[in-house]
Amino acid sequence: FFNQGTHAALKELDVRRALSMTTNRESIVSNILPRQAAPTFGPILPGIEGYDASLYANEIFKPEEAQKILDDAKWTLGDDGVREKMMGRTKVRLEFELIVPQIPFLMQTASALKDDWARIGVKLVMVPGNTSDLNESAIKTRNYHAILFGNVLKNNPDIFAFWHSSERFFPGLNLAVYENRKVDSLLE
Repeated sequence: FFNQGTHAALKELDVRRALSMTTNRESIVSNILPRQAAPTFGPILPGIEGYDASLYANEIFKPEEAQKILDDAKWTLGDDGVREKMMGRTKVRLEFELIVPQIPFLMQTASALKDDWARIGVKLVMVPGNTSDLNESAIKTRNYHAILFGNVLKNNPDIFAFWHSSERFFPGLNLAVYENRKVDSLLE
């Protein structure tokens, strides 16, 4: 989950698209979570009412295209290989902290993301912690750029708690701090 309110770059759709295109979901699923997960591309999963596979037809692993998106959006490589650009009067770097519970498959996934995103000039700093500490610090305050969290929706396809605006604050599960009245209405 990305918290767009804590990092200016995450507010840019081009940045989020590039990160998505550079996430090798197939590799993560086959190497880290064999037969325990499926690649997903949005909040509505296959098998849940409302899922439309055609919406994600172009959402595949394309790091070269992701680089072009960032180039076109004026994100240039700095001397250290991390992309940056001026946003107003501030130089913003594509460097994000990723909160990750110290659970082996989540740590491995975070490491894979770090490697994938580095290919396009994005620096990911892993911030591991035990689950109870993360609940008290990052999750409760929503103080993170991104958080990696596992969700099991197989037996309960209701995504209200993950995306409705009323769930943005603790103890709600809208970890992206997403707010959209139209989406709220559809979820209701």
